[in-house]
Amino acid sequence: MNIDSRNNRQTLIRRAFVLEWVTLAWIGVEAAVAIWSGVAAGSTSLTAFGLDSGIELASAGVLIWRLTAELCDGRA
Repeated sequence: MNIDSRNNRQTLIRRAFVLEWVTLAWIGVEAAVAIWSGVAAGSTSLTAFGLDSGIELASAGVLIWRLTAELCDGRA
């Protein structure tokens, strides 16, 4: 891999980091609001939606971990 493509890859991975952190924040707010609203309203489906958002949070965390590995291992 030449230097230009390596720098381009690192730039793209850093952009992916920003996008993933924004996504993580958004899903975190979504999960908290849905769970709180579901419990307050006694809605099982709304609470389940919030819990599903928790699963999406875990998925976003795995992607951030993987992007970190791409940058730190020198393969980026």
